[in-house]
Amino acid sequence: MQKEAAQRQHFAIERAPKIVDVAAADLDRDPAQMEEHIALVTRDTPVLRLPYLALVPILSDYVRHIDVEEKGPCAQPSFAAASVCRAWRDIMISTPSLWPVLRLKFGQGVIRHAAEYVHLVLQRSDPLPLSVYLEVPFKVIDANSVALLEDLLPSVVARAGYLDIWQHPPQDDEPHVAPLLGSSVQGAILALLPSTPQLVRLDLYYFDPLHLFSPDAYAKLRRIDLHSSVDEACIQLLSTAAPEIEYLRLSAIHTVGPPGSLRVSPLKNLRTLSIDTVDDLSPFPTDAFPALHSLYLEYPLHDTDLGHQLPALPLLHTLRVTCYDSTTAMWETTLSLILHVPSIHRLELVGPENSATFWTELLAPTARAAPNLRTLHIEDEDFETSDEIDAFLHFVKSRTARTGEHLAGSTSLARLEFFRTRNVSKITEGLKSYIEPIIVDEPGAE
Repeated sequence: MQKEAAQRQHFAIERAPKIVDVAAADLDRDPAQMEEHIALVTRDTPVLRLPYLALVPILSDYVRHIDVEEKGPCAQPSFAAASVCRAWRDIMISTPSLWPVLRLKFGQGVIRHAAEYVHLVLQRSDPLPLSVYLEVPFKVIDANSVALLEDLLPSVVARAGYLDIWQHPPQDDEPHVAPLLGSSVQGAILALLPSTPQLVRLDLYYFDPLHLFSPDAYAKLRRIDLHSSVDEACIQLLSTAAPEIEYLRLSAIHTVGPPGSLRVSPLKNLRTLSIDTVDDLSPFPTDAFPALHSLYLEYPLHDTDLGHQLPALPLLHTLRVTCYDSTTAMWETTLSLILHVPSIHRLELVGPENSATFWTELLAPTARAAPNLRTLHIEDEDFETSDEIDAFLHFVKSRTARTGEHLAGSTSLARLEFFRTRNVSKITEGLKSYIEPIIVDEPGAE
């Protein structure tokens, strides 16, 4: 009920500026008639009559979302909300938290009114940190846009709490790691981004962070998402310049040395690591992740046993593995990884297929896999074959405390979660007397 009410209010907010625009177009020859028409429509739109304390939380949710196809003010709902009526405009202008986003899209040419847009958002949001989105082309941008960068970026980045810099992906004949903004800007980039006093989260697409800021800029970062390949020098920089980092996303690491050869300082505060493959984990030294709580793997393929190639993960609690296009090699890698981290309490498998053998081997007495497992999360699974269903049921029953088959020396499995899973009713019916709770995401389940 609350969700439906919020959706109605959200729709009304989006509709309100359009109502005003239509009224202005139809009645522009008679201002008095236009005001009367808008007042009449406003009385029929309850969201426009909400008191301040009720309206601000609704507006706060609305203005956080931007239109990725637009740029400047057109992408920012704050301007739409401020144009609804005089009362809303007063609320918007007097509430800095309702101006949380600033987005600039640099192309071949100067953004129209970009300076006015930036100064207005900075003024109305002051002194709160902003979510800043910058989009630039892969190739060298024109001189006018470079001049605009030099004028606007220092003040924008100085207010950024979250900074997202997206560069258009390179073409097939261009290098995978792009030179930052082209050679015309690369040498001056540190001067453009001199200070990031409020920056706690950084997202980079097709950028090498070594060339973005001085090392001091990373001091307060809590989260870094790197959506392109990086080299050893980048990892070394982050391990020393970002001591407070708690979440790190790495797409790929280019290394030339053997497992464990990466020279980095221990990431003492890192709680969550998201990487593509197990191979991206192996270069780290044994003591790299003393406090790691969650590990997310996108493509867990590997050809050999992992035990001697992985860093220690003494406090790992959650392992999430994306298993689309499952193969025997993938399941062998996943099993080896689980054997390497006996501390895990929560196992998440996304898109598992052909998993019957995996569940059987996970129970093998010689494996002793995941002895502390308490929660099992299954996502995007079809359970198409009876072998998969039978093997999964046998695993769960063997890992619960309500059966004589419970695996000795292991913690009892206490919770099952199914999201976007087909044929889940065949699973839940067979397990009701063994385990609860069983959480099912109803919209995706069949």
